[in-house]
Amino acid sequence: MRQKGRHRRHRHDVDHSPASGAPTVYESSPRQEEASSAAMTQAEEQAVWRILSTGHTALNAIRLGEHAMHTTSHHIARSPYYDQYACRAGCSWCCYIPVAVTPPEALVMAQYLRKRMSAEELCAVRERLAEQAERIAHLSSAAHAEARMPCALLREGQCMVYEARPIRCRRWNSVDSAACEVGFHDAHAAVVPIDAYGFAAGGSIQAGLHAGARQVGLDGTWYELHSVVWRALEVADAADHWVRGAAVFGDCTPIERRGSVDSPESL
Repeated sequence: MRQKGRHRRHRHDVDHSPASGAPTVYESSPRQEEASSAAMTQAEEQAVWRILSTGHTALNAIRLGEHAMHTTSHHIARSPYYDQYACRAGCSWCCYIPVAVTPPEALVMAQYLRKRMSAEELCAVRERLAEQAERIAHLSSAAHAEARMPCALLREGQCMVYEARPIRCRRWNSVDSAACEVGFHDAHAAVVPIDAYGFAAGGSIQAGLHAGARQVGLDGTWYELHSVVWRALEVADAADHWVRGAAVFGDCTPIERRGSVDSPESL
């Protein structure tokens, strides 16, 4: 599924025409976009330092992921194309693409699942995650994308962790669901028009989370979703171990080793 980021515009570049009352949206320059992305990354790095300055605790480990997720959603909601998003409950064409997730995000997702599922339901989810992780472990990102494997967290076409979905899922927003469907069936037959502002914002914020974690000696690796969420559910006190520097996710499948995290084959 190819992406077309033709909607590169910023909310602060919106002006309102006195004649019509309709917004006139101006294109941002590449330099403006680069500066904005750098600022988002730096701000998230600083947030990592600020949150952990109160202690390397399990609660703060989860707060890191929550902060990055909520900040991503905040910036995406400022996009002038936000009201044109075609994404709706039950639309899951993009839920077959490799997704890169950092440990703090995985910890948030694991906590969300534990709080909302019975022991039996959680056991079934862990089994599905483990099975998908095993299938994916030896695939390249391109081969994974071509395999069209549904996310193990899909249930009847809807995301089981939507409120706690990772940054890479939050940032992928199409304005044409028909193009998504065509692209799902034939990756070379359609160009999916995504909101490039939201896509870039999410990437910048996750990059800040990744860098900030590494700067304080923690694992900020981008891992394949199934392997890292499964591990977060399997390891007792995973958040506490991770925030204290333990290699909790060391055996998970890193996306970095399988190609660029911003390649067309992955979210």
